[in-house]
Amino acid sequence: MEQHNFRFDGLRPDTEALFRAGEQPHIEFKSQMIQKELAKQVAAGANYVAFLPSAKVHTILFGVAEKDDESTGVTAGEIIGLFSDTGAPARLDDLQLQIEQSILGKIQPKPDIVLYQENTSSLPILVLEIRPTTPPHIVDDRWVIRGTMGVRAMTQSEALKIFKLQRLSAWIDEFEESDPLRRALAEIRNSIEDFRFEQFASEQQDRAGLSDEFESRLSAKLLPIERMLAEAIQESGSVAEVVADVRQIVEGIADRPLEFTAEQAWFETLKGRQLRLNTINRFATLLGAERVGLLDELFVEFLGATAEYSEFAENSAEIAAYRRISRIDDELSIELAAASDLVVAALWRRNGVPPFFGLDWLADVRRTEDILVRRSAQVSAQVEKKLAANESSDVLAERGILNLPGVSVESMIEELGGVLSLNKALLNVRTPRGVYWLAIPKSNSVWPIGFFPAAISDDVALEEPSVISTRILMIVERCGGASWRVEGPGAAIPTS
Repeated sequence: MEQHNFRFDGLRPDTEALFRAGEQPHIEFKSQMIQKELAKQVAAGANYVAFLPSAKVHTILFGVAEKDDESTGVTAGEIIGLFSDTGAPARLDDLQLQIEQSILGKIQPKPDIVLYQENTSSLPILVLEIRPTTPPHIVDDRWVIRGTMGVRAMTQSEALKIFKLQRLSAWIDEFEESDPLRRALAEIRNSIEDFRFEQFASEQQDRAGLSDEFESRLSAKLLPIERMLAEAIQESGSVAEVVADVRQIVEGIADRPLEFTAEQAWFETLKGRQLRLNTINRFATLLGAERVGLLDELFVEFLGATAEYSEFAENSAEIAAYRRISRIDDELSIELAAASDLVVAALWRRNGVPPFFGLDWLADVRRTEDILVRRSAQVSAQVEKKLAANESSDVLAERGILNLPGVSVESMIEELGGVLSLNKALLNVRTPRGVYWLAIPKSNSVWPIGFFPAAISDDVALEEPSVISTRILMIVERCGGASWRVEGPGAAIPTS
């Protein structure tokens, strides 16, 4: 059992956050410490985290009374401190020893605990963090777990889930710590050090005034090294993502619902942005200053350096864009792949719905057999013929960026024949072979654009993607802007 002891005059930021969160199944406020109840409380908390790993840690705050917040309905905590019978501040070291002895003597196997002595300068409290080790944990020959009404006996199904999760977690840990993966990470680390040395040498040669020709040759040598290194780092990140995906899958196999909190969505969103923007800046020379500038404006306008917890739907939609498995072009370079991801992220974020349901799910539903049999044979034949013609199209998905200074939303609607989405954040342009999405900027002239192939059946005549592509070029020429097709064959989104 790993043990840690820390003492603080005030409250740690983590403890302050617990007070703001209020009492929950994994957060307990106790006005005093009752030794005979300690072992059950600790074992139940450890088993609760084992049963629900997303909780991560069970925390008990001793010297904190429960207080109902009438404005929010949350059971908040009020510090009253730990004191002896004489009214003097309690000896926290003695209380801490009692906790450790209780755990050592009564709980098997031992959970991992961390104890903090906090607010010692005024109203002292003890903060006990509990994490499972090899669950389920037993106290007095019983399995107990923390519930909404306090400590209770664990059910057979709950114990079975914990056993399943424990076995699967052990398998994943073994995979994560495997020798091949460690060797791969060591190679990456060595490559990074080698590249840093090459950069240092290049800087020294610049100071020495070496010829432009030599510098050019050196850069040419360094570029493939940098590309291979970035790809290796990306591959190692992919391995980590695969392990994370496996963990989620096996948790599902263990018959436990997956939790995806607003905090997790926020973290994954920022991680996705940072990784792709870092890649773009590492290969800025290959993209060119103009295109890097377009991507920077797109990032500032539609994504940004941070995100809001409250925008859970938008964050989830953006994460889905980063987790795309397939690409239009399997040989797309790493920097263009990163640029394409940011374009799709901006589009899906403005849409506010993850792309799991498909762009034209309603049309797909209407094509099911039950609806077709209710139509006349003639209408069904016409619809099927049109859909079959559309499905035979070789138009693929595309992503790009438009820079249209001085062009209004109204003029785009008029020239492209599109309509605004319900949230007024996207311009939708339908064609017989798919749908254009253009995210509408608020403060600059950069428009992320995507073309999504789909079989579109409409009551009005629709223009082909080639016609829309020509109109986009005409708009670009008139306003002196630019069009850049980032990913895809270029049949729907032009490059000026």
